[in-house]
Amino acid sequence: MELLAAGEDHKALRLIARNLIAQAQTKDGLAAIKEIADRLDGKAPQPLKNDEDEAFQVILQPLVRKIVDPKDGSDS
Repeated sequence: MELLAAGEDHKALRLIARNLIAQAQTKDGLAAIKEIADRLDGKAPQPLKNDEDEAFQVILQPLVRKIVDPKDGSDS
């Protein structure tokens, strides 16, 4: 709610960032470090699990767009 209230107030947002950095520099700052890393690098992908607790196999296939001429049915 506070972030929404700050809106475009860059001073307030910088203060929040400064406090997060200060917290990351403490002995118990692991959670703050993870939060900063998630914002900079994005969260690490989480593996999907099935009922047997085995990781799903991810298969990536290219998406091909074919344009067909409706007059003669040939592919372009």
